[in-house]
Amino acid sequence: MIASMNRHVIYRDEAQRAYIYLTEPLTQQVSETEELLENDDIIIDFGVKVPIVGIEIEGETAKKLKNLPNKNKLFTEKETDNKSSCYSLRLNDAEIKKTIKHKN
Repeated sequence: MIASMNRHVIYRDEAQRAYIYLTEPLTQQVSETEELLENDDIIIDFGVKVPIVGIEIEGETAKKLKNLPNKNKLFTEKETDNKSSCYSLRLNDAEIKKTIKHKN
């Protein structure tokens, strides 16, 4: 699964935006789009049939992702307490300062 996830990150120079697909690209309908209160560079696309279709990233945050699609391993897989898979995308090894949980 992780290998196929790598092609799900795109960066568009002309728009200066990045998009991280959490489903197979262009196969799911977006039902709602919401800007994160904690960072207005991050916009979540919620799906009709899936919880989250993808994450659009703008501004300075997007510039950090510009070269990401060229990297070999973007996502790491972790097992959660209930034995399901959780994927993590890390740009560096810095300590995580804050996590957020969306209401949905």
